Amino acid sequence: MNSTTSTSANSGRDSKIGHDWSKDSLGQTADKIGDNLETAAVHAGQKVRELAGDVSNELANASNKISQGSEAVMTQIRSHPVQSSLMALAAGFVLGKIIRP
Repeated sequence: MNSTTSTSANSGRDSKIGHDWSKDSLGQTADKIGDNLETAAVHAGQKVRELAGDVSNELANASNKISQGSEAVMTQIRSHPVQSSLMALAAGFVLGKIIRP
């Protein structure tokens, strides 16, 4: 009976050692996954900042072009007030016909 008891005790110890090794292995794997996720998050954050800067620059360029276009229209209207008024009247008439059946 003693040999059965000692075999049971040894197998319990072996499985416990194997179990501890598995915990360590799982812990290391979890750490690696955590590190990889952290690295990916940092890279994603950098990319988002770069894209946000690009979008901001494009919006500033678009705003400048709209402002320049607006100034050009105002200059044209001031230079040719009668023609501009007639064009506005014609555009209003056409839009009124399109909108109202």
